[in-house]
Amino acid sequence: MADINFFKHYEHLKKDSSDKYTYVTAGLVGALIIVSASINIAKIHLYNKEIEIYNSKLNAEDVQSKIKTAEEVNAKLDILSKYETQIDDVINSINTREVVSIDVIDKISSTVPSDVSFESMNISEGTVNIEAISNTRSSIGELENRLKKLDILQDVYVGTISENTSLEGMFAFNIKCTLKGGN
Repeated sequence: MADINFFKHYEHLKKDSSDKYTYVTAGLVGALIIVSASINIAKIHLYNKEIEIYNSKLNAEDVQSKIKTAEEVNAKLDILSKYETQIDDVINSINTREVVSIDVIDKISSTVPSDVSFESMNISEGTVNIEAISNTRSSIGELENRLKKLDILQDVYVGTISENTSLEGMFAFNIKCTLKGGN
């Protein structure tokens, strides 16, 4: 006896519709690929045209002269910024350097006996050099002792004492001192 399949007709319909969907889906995907590739090719072509336009504008003579001027200005700005950093370093070192104040000169001047006259006083790199003349040798020693008692000086010593040939009876001498905290 042969079996009767009542659903045979429906199975055939289901198979045909599934094949249709496959072909339609494949066609849609293919069309989507072709459309997106076409759009991308068109965009690339437009971008290349824009690049050519911008390159032609950049290569124009007036733009090239402006670019050259800008490069020169940038080079000068770089040099100026280097100079500025060097100047800042100099300013910082000047600001941190101890400057001899009027108080130092006043304190040294207050120690001078009445018969001693300064011919010159140089203060350089923390060292004080005094060239002076005096009537007596004891005044020279008195000046040295007074300078040693100052709290701003250290290492006070008399270098040379000689009779002054231009002024009779006068002694020429020099004193070297070091400022405390000086180099």
